[in-house]
Amino acid sequence: MSSPGTYLAAFLCGGVLCLIGQILIDKTKLTPARILVLYVVAGVVLGATGLYRPLVDLCGAGATVPLTGFGYNLATGVSKGVAESGFLGALMGGITSTAVGITAAVFFGSGWQSSLSPSRSRNPLSFPSQADIISPDHRRREQAPALPAERRRAHGMVTWEELEDRCLHCQNCALADTRTNVVFGVGNRQADVLFIGEGPGEQEDLQGEPFVGPAGQFLDVMLSVIDLHRSNVYIANIVKCRPPRNRDPLNIEQDACIGYLRTQTALLRPKIIVCLGRVAAMRIIDKDFRITRQHGQWFERAGIQIMALYHPSALLRDPNKRPETFVDLKRLQAKIQELCPETFSNVFE
Repeated sequence: MSSPGTYLAAFLCGGVLCLIGQILIDKTKLTPARILVLYVVAGVVLGATGLYRPLVDLCGAGATVPLTGFGYNLATGVSKGVAESGFLGALMGGITSTAVGITAAVFFGSGWQSSLSPSRSRNPLSFPSQADIISPDHRRREQAPALPAERRRAHGMVTWEELEDRCLHCQNCALADTRTNVVFGVGNRQADVLFIGEGPGEQEDLQGEPFVGPAGQFLDVMLSVIDLHRSNVYIANIVKCRPPRNRDPLNIEQDACIGYLRTQTALLRPKIIVCLGRVAAMRIIDKDFRITRQHGQWFERAGIQIMALYHPSALLRDPNKRPETFVDLKRLQAKIQELCPETFSNVFE
């Protein structure tokens, strides 16, 4: 559960913001309408600069801080009396704070909907365990070779073709309403190395293939640095449909889609997983993963070696991160050489 300190921090953050609004009402000649505009501007600035995001992450729900502020404003306004202008200003400010906060949370992908949903009520900050990604029945390739499609059907297991067909017709979340194409995955379905991104972008949505835009072209360069090619590995995403405006996928969207990735992983039986970017690393490695501190480090889950790299789009935005990514890639190359050296020599059909 979230610690009492988390809820106290949420209350204090909301209280401070609303105290400022109340002071403006009491000490200035601003009308409630103008104070309403100030709330909107403040919400936009906090969202655009990223200052709002830490509050969202701290409280586990994008609505927590603004809702707390709304409650504070409402209580303050009632205590002053309906006849006083302070109530109207506080009420309007509280409602606006709530609306702006929730909008910012959705736009910046903080996942407030998932945090407030019944399935998350026991722990609003929790993420699925690694078992959600890697089947408990997963075994290393040398212990249990992959079964052909006929034998998988005989054992009641879904095949790649069946899984892809289900995914292409998926309506599990609202992203299905805005997608052009489902982006299932690409690469060799017998590969030992699995790359996982967060979700499709504009070009991926148009072409139905992961990492085909500028970030995808840079990923190809990253692979070539360590003598890899798309035909040597498999590439997939946490969500299979493009989030609007390329925002981070919401937790509720990840939850709706994670089953496809879980099954892909079970069918693939990789020895190495590479998370591309913060969102994938937080979902697969650790909910508290810090990409700036922990990129290039190895983690083991269910016998699989897992590493996170900066997302290719982040490297396009900030070339200063490329030297340390080169070091991370060389670590990946060494691990592949150790666990599955045939990856470098085999271009699978």
